[in-house]
Amino acid sequence: MRPTAAKNFLEMEKIVIDQSKKDTLNKVA
Repeated sequence: MRPTAAKNFLEMEKIVIDQSKKDTLNKVA
């Protein structure tokens, strides 16, 4: 994988994780 592709993938993964954390918090609240 090219470094840029890997970097983009990590950023996407981080966004997905942040989103799922928000969803979990919303369900708990």
